[in-house]
Amino acid sequence: MPSTFFPNINLPALKKWAIATAASHHPVRNVSRRGGKPISKATPKIVSCEDYIWAGVRMLLITFDPASLPMGPRVMLAHFPRGRSRLTTQALVGMTDTVSKYKPGKIYVPKVYAYIDYLPNDIGAEVVLLEKVPGENLAELWPKLTASQQFMVLVKIAELQCNMFNFRGSHICTDLLGTGVDTRPVMPGETRTTPATTNLTILAAPFDQYPLNTMPAVAAVNTTEAYLKTLGNRIERVFASTAQGDPTKENLAARKSRVQGAPDMTYLDVQRARDTWKRLGVLIPHHVGGFYLPSSLPKKARDSALSILKSQQFGIKHPDMQMWRFIVDFLPSEGPNTEQKLTVTLTGWEHAYRAPLWSCASLPSFFLPQIAVREFIPNEQKAYWRDIYVGRIMNDDRMLRISWQWFVAYVYGETERWFESCLSANWHLRDHIEFLLPLLKRHWEQHRPDVPFPLQVGRDYAAPGDTAMRAEDRQDFTPDPRLAPIGLGGTDIGSTLGNEWKTLSMKWTSEAKK
Repeated sequence: MPSTFFPNINLPALKKWAIATAASHHPVRNVSRRGGKPISKATPKIVSCEDYIWAGVRMLLITFDPASLPMGPRVMLAHFPRGRSRLTTQALVGMTDTVSKYKPGKIYVPKVYAYIDYLPNDIGAEVVLLEKVPGENLAELWPKLTASQQFMVLVKIAELQCNMFNFRGSHICTDLLGTGVDTRPVMPGETRTTPATTNLTILAAPFDQYPLNTMPAVAAVNTTEAYLKTLGNRIERVFASTAQGDPTKENLAARKSRVQGAPDMTYLDVQRARDTWKRLGVLIPHHVGGFYLPSSLPKKARDSALSILKSQQFGIKHPDMQMWRFIVDFLPSEGPNTEQKLTVTLTGWEHAYRAPLWSCASLPSFFLPQIAVREFIPNEQKAYWRDIYVGRIMNDDRMLRISWQWFVAYVYGETERWFESCLSANWHLRDHIEFLLPLLKRHWEQHRPDVPFPLQVGRDYAAPGDTAMRAEDRQDFTPDPRLAPIGLGGTDIGSTLGNEWKTLSMKWTSEAKK
């Protein structure tokens, strides 16, 4: 029966490849249990190949006859990555391989059985055969859980995020399969290929917005400032030809609105967008980390915070940590008085990459404002769960051993993350950014009155050809919730943490000495 999800896939070729892959992964015993005769290599048989949604993604579920594979694997998932030719598949395999090398049992990922990262091929698509790890995706499981079980799941997600944060690398990049480069910092006495001499790239959503995904992938960088400049340069990559009056096909396509009923960008809109991102570029040197640190911090705490915020070693960021990306498996209880155990597996590793530490300290996506048909945590509850995640879990004494640097980067990197989101935004959101820049100016003046804000904003700023009513003058204008600056609302960042906030600097300074 043909696939509804993938009607153009050559299913016989896929099955043949899956059978060969399953046979190669089937453990072979030297002798059988009866008679001591050698066991020949397994000859897997497929009993079904059907459309299946796993971790929020359409795939094919391949099920084998258990008798033909007595030692497994019994099922496989055929995943067809969507994105850049070859690179997206290599990102999935490469990042999975990278995180699986971290401390055993600290980051759970689906096993990659095999992959094809080229076209043309007999199957008709790039494909990765993945392990179907046991459990249920968190989006479906969350409403069924008790409050204590929900808390247990969040503790596991916090541990996973801290381990990703603490797994450092030398470049802001995607660890692609086949680069032959280990981006971990070189240890004393160790020799290794220098990443700077290898063709490393960054694959991330801001760099793959159409038509950027039709252009060459951007090169990896080894400083935070270079990363922010690369984000800001996206608009020029798309619209630079507008200045010559001869827009390219990609340029014209980028002007088209992706929102029903919204107008396409005009030539003047393009000029305004280019001007806005040039203005953001002026602010980049002040948002590489540490600019907004309070002067009231004790010297040791301040020095420790600066070493984190300005670190040139980069953690692993997974920007698509939606609920359906997590597979949760509650294990059978070992006894009436034993604590229930669970595993949490994160999927979608083609979206992950190395990033500045303050960027890696962003919250999982399901805690943040979103535009979605269905919210698994209602917006009115998100502030409550954010406080639980940050104030009770990450700030717990038992967690601080692995979370204290994440905590510092989360609290004191809030403005940098918001600025990063502005640089990363689509050019169609130019009005939203200009609408929010006065808020950044007020925040700047509150925390750094010693440094003049370098831009004219709001009604003081005249955009190219600005004769119509501006966004900041419209009573009905609402900025995109994904750009909502949590923590920049005029109150001190971290004030929601209550009394524990007063002792925080002492706690993480103590951890830094260990």
